[in-house]
Amino acid sequence: MLPARRSVEEELDRRVLLIERQRSAVLAAILATIVLGRGIYQLVYASATDGLLGRGYILLVMAVWVGVETLNLISVSRRIRDGRAPAKSHAYLRAAFEVAMPTAMLAILCQYDRPLNVLSSSIPYVYFLIIVLSPLRLAPMLCLFTGALAALGYGTLVAVYTESLGHEWIGSAVIEHLSFVMRSVLLFGGGLAAAFVSQRIRTTIVDMIEEMKERERIVALFGEHVSPVVVRQLLYDSDGEASHVRDVCVMVLDIRNFTTFSEARPPDEVVRHLNTLWTFMVRIVNQHDGIVNKFLGDGFLAVFGAPLSNGSGDCANAMTAAREIMLGARRARDRRRSVPDGDRHRTARRPGHRRQRRVGRPQGVHGDRGRRERRLPHRGAQQAIRVDAAHIGPGAASRRYRRGAHARDDAPRPP
Repeated sequence: MLPARRSVEEELDRRVLLIERQRSAVLAAILATIVLGRGIYQLVYASATDGLLGRGYILLVMAVWVGVETLNLISVSRRIRDGRAPAKSHAYLRAAFEVAMPTAMLAILCQYDRPLNVLSSSIPYVYFLIIVLSPLRLAPMLCLFTGALAALGYGTLVAVYTESLGHEWIGSAVIEHLSFVMRSVLLFGGGLAAAFVSQRIRTTIVDMIEEMKERERIVALFGEHVSPVVVRQLLYDSDGEASHVRDVCVMVLDIRNFTTFSEARPPDEVVRHLNTLWTFMVRIVNQHDGIVNKFLGDGFLAVFGAPLSNGSGDCANAMTAAREIMLGARRARDRRRSVPDGDRHRTARRPGHRRQRRVGRPQGVHGDRGRRERRLPHRGAQQAIRVDAAHIGPGAASRRYRRGAHARDDAPRPP
């Protein structure tokens, strides 16, 4: 079984146990109410008439039924707590036991009363109560089994007392036979209907679980580079395909002398080094309501102000994130003494100049339905980089590189 399918089946089993616990609680409550009501009625009228012979045994059978449902409730609760899967064989045994209860009550009363009165009383409706609750087990075959067993139990009693029913019935014998046969057919038909309902409920729940798992997978995938708040907005925003014009703040980050560093190291070490850096850098960007829009090899382009925006605080968030990234990069450099001193990290702004520039460009969803990406159009990103070059200048950048290459590791650096 595929891991994804196994995960869905495990979640479905957990939900089946939760529903079974609720079902047992509902059935036990209904039966306890009936036992209480009939017990009061028996106490009031038992001494006044002899027409209640055998009712005490019925109360005893129902009391046992309530006790079994209570024990099942406790057992299912333990399974849920221990994380165990439901046992399918137990479900069929429980269904057989539940159907046997009204059959036993009818058989007992037929010994003390006329079979026609008993088989036409309200007790056969207990079969329908069991059948109505059977779809909650999310097992169509179990529902069909319950309906067939109920029809068989009631039909067997009718067949056993056919002669007595013929003597007691007033009217056409054909109508009498048709009346009791149709009750058995309706019980079986109820099982068929319950099986259909159970299959529909099961399909709906499976689809819901698969959708939930897919959302979790998407959130986990995007969560590596995008904050959970942004992911939720992308998933649940009903206007997700509309483009918006916003003022955004763009921060460009790259690693100094990364080519020289990567040429002198094996690929796996280079990848580990990048992952170490991206782990805390992306987290810092996310913490300040930014998103990493693009990874550019040994750097990335982060956007502040889309899709989340704090209004006038977007540039301040970008500045704070840049400072924290620089501090984190220094700490990572100190922990990794084997990294060359020239392997420094910088944001694409020089101290003393404006580090961020608002770029008013459309920001929206691009791509087809199978692959969406909320990003800046290329012209917006290119203009941000051109603004960077205009403020730093090639001469200033090279001077800063030279100063960084000859500085001591413990010397203070500008943010």
